[in-house]
Amino acid sequence: MGGVGKYSGLTLNQDKATKPQTVQIVRNRFTWCFSTLENRFL
Repeated sequence: MGGVGKYSGLTLNQDKATKPQTVQIVRNRFTWCFSTLENRFL
């Protein structure tokens, strides 16, 4: 996570333009984290 600081520095116009991409990245990261946790606990 260094992307959080970079994300907070964006302007609103850039935020609107990149929001779908950011949502996809966050969703992918959550999926990866959950799969990693499942593998660790199994």
